[in-house]
Amino acid sequence: MKKPLAGALISIIVIAIAVAGAYVYMKNKGSDSANVPAPNITAGEEVGIQGEFACLPRKTDLAPRTEACLIGLKSDAGSFYALDTSAISEDSMKFLMSLPEETKVRVFGKFVPVEQLDSETAQHDIEGLLEVKGVSNV
Repeated sequence: MKKPLAGALISIIVIAIAVAGAYVYMKNKGSDSANVPAPNITAGEEVGIQGEFACLPRKTDLAPRTEACLIGLKSDAGSFYALDTSAISEDSMKFLMSLPEETKVRVFGKFVPVEQLDSETAQHDIEGLLEVKGVSNV
């Protein structure tokens, strides 16, 4: 009678370890921002995207990068977005300009896909542009 009980106990322990391991793996995988896919955003959709200010990368097949840097948003998922700040208030613009590069923010606005952008902005390796309506610190 002791052997079936020991076998059942070992099976329960093995299952418990497997479940705990799967839980830890999924929890860590979900917290890694590099594993977060770019959001599926449609043209004209109002969105809030969290990330940090960064120089937008240029597409590799274009002329070499100059000293000029187009500041945009690098999302926590690793996607880049150009920012159109023409619709925000003067106070919001001052706040935005006071933030150093790599500051964590959440940007709210309407999404415009890269296919609908002017050729200069589209020279950057971006998902699209956010017509900024608001910015907040994270």
